[in-house]
Amino acid sequence: MIELKDLSITYDRPIFNKANIKLYRNNLNVLIGKSGTGKTTLLNEIGLLNNHLSCEYHFDDIDVNSSKELNDIRRKKIGYVFQENYLFPKLNVEENIQFAAHLAGLDINNEEIDKLLDLTKITYLKGKQIDNLSGGEKQRLAIAFAMAKQPDLLLLDEPTSYLDNESCMMVIDVIKSIADKGKGYCLCRYP
Repeated sequence: MIELKDLSITYDRPIFNKANIKLYRNNLNVLIGKSGTGKTTLLNEIGLLNNHLSCEYHFDDIDVNSSKELNDIRRKKIGYVFQENYLFPKLNVEENIQFAAHLAGLDINNEEIDKLLDLTKITYLKGKQIDNLSGGEKQRLAIAFAMAKQPDLLLLDEPTSYLDNESCMMVIDVIKSIADKGKGYCLCRYP
């Protein structure tokens, strides 16, 4: 279980005041709420993207607050998919996936790349350059990029926000498929 206790965040107004949040393994957890209610702030806190923790944080059996491995947890255990995909345009599809695995300290072979391409329904893009992909294809590649590090936690911040209906449904199907495989935590933010 991922657990945040006594989460308090204030900007010009309180966003969270002593909130307690639990994420359970093998579930698709969804954040829904009005604009400005702190959904992205919460994702950043759970994803350890802030400079400091504003709560008591437990990632499975690890007390993140006292863990010397905080950077390793961020780098190896958490996969991120943002509204804007942060792919590397000079690398092709497979090279992006290889690079993501390398960042997490993993080697990835062609069979594992093919599985990620199949999981994200973009097998037909093998060998393609990023500039030749549609928005939906880039977003599904961004999911494969995040999954290349074999994360325990996959965080998705409005992964369908810039997509047409067809691409949006494909990305949602991919996310459901990942959650159904039950290999960790999946937290997705929708507007």
